[in-house]
Amino acid sequence: MPFHGVVRAIPAIGWLLLLVGGGLRADTVRFRNGRALDDVIVVEESDASVVVDFGTGSSTLPRGTVAAVERAAPEANARLRDAWQEKHLLNRRYVPPEFAGLAAAFGQLGALRSDALRTNAALRAVAARETELHAEEDAVRTLADDVGRRLLETPPGRNVAAYNALVASNNALGVRARMARDEQAQCERTRAAVADRVAVYREALTGFGARLAQARQDVAAAPGSNAAARVAFLDRLAGRVAACERDFVLISVPVAPSRAGLVVTAVVNERTPGRFVVDTGATRVTVSEAFAARLGLDPASLPAVDFVMADGRKTRGRLAVLHAVAVGDARAEEVEAAVLPGVSSDGIDGLLGMSFLRLFAVNLDGATGRLNLRRFAPQP
Repeated sequence: MPFHGVVRAIPAIGWLLLLVGGGLRADTVRFRNGRALDDVIVVEESDASVVVDFGTGSSTLPRGTVAAVERAAPEANARLRDAWQEKHLLNRRYVPPEFAGLAAAFGQLGALRSDALRTNAALRAVAARETELHAEEDAVRTLADDVGRRLLETPPGRNVAAYNALVASNNALGVRARMARDEQAQCERTRAAVADRVAVYREALTGFGARLAQARQDVAAAPGSNAAARVAFLDRLAGRVAACERDFVLISVPVAPSRAGLVVTAVVNERTPGRFVVDTGATRVTVSEAFAARLGLDPASLPAVDFVMADGRKTRGRLAVLHAVAVGDARAEEVEAAVLPGVSSDGIDGLLGMSFLRLFAVNLDGATGRLNLRRFAPQP
């Protein structure tokens, strides 16, 4: 690194003063122009040059530019080295050669986390817009009902102008309703895209955790000559993984066995409880027609869709969007659901499928009889 680059680097490394702390400062190089490099480690001095370590590399300074070198206590430099390793953990200097692939995988995990955080930030605006769209739909529905009633009361031959005005109003309301539905569909696509990005990050985090655990087992089984450095690196990496895992909040709810499978209680649309079989193989949440009636849904007013069941059978049902589904403290909004014909058995109201579960890391713990859900909820 050239001398002018070294001097410009001073502000970037000033934060390390906080890490050394306790009144112990690492080496300092003072220049003849009055500037200084604080908290570096001088690794070599000669009549011609001074070699300075910055944590991720070193630089050779012409001796003629240096006014003085102030050496620190060994423990101060040791603490600075620890701070460097913590900050630059994935730098090749600090990665044991056998863990180069592990370090690269953690770097990729960091990129996936950044992507999940960025896309997840969009959900706040989506939720606010969905609230506005629901209000718009309610207003249009009320107006359309009124216009429809007045059309029935206005014979077209008796008052042509009034009738045509009502028809125009009805058409305009139809356009508003379609626009609201189209925008709502876009909001749903955005939610699905965010859920997919978070799921990719979550799966990568789970896979990396397993890989890290195996590496620690391998070191324990065959320590080797550099075991201390390898263990220290893996311990630091484990700390980073633990921080990533805190992005997900654990929600644990009881499950009850039944002939249909493991059952949880879910509250739909804020007020209607039901018993649902947890089914990670189901694309959507499904509800019976009886449960849809309890929700106040009219299946006949919903779009008809052909669904493929788990056993390969096709059945005709209705597609709905549930305002909210909550299982304990685990909550999702605007959940796509299928209303299926037939009578529910064993008091089962439907399936808790992936349109809800995809928002969570799902674990069914048979030993404790609980469903564990981890929700992406990163702290700001």
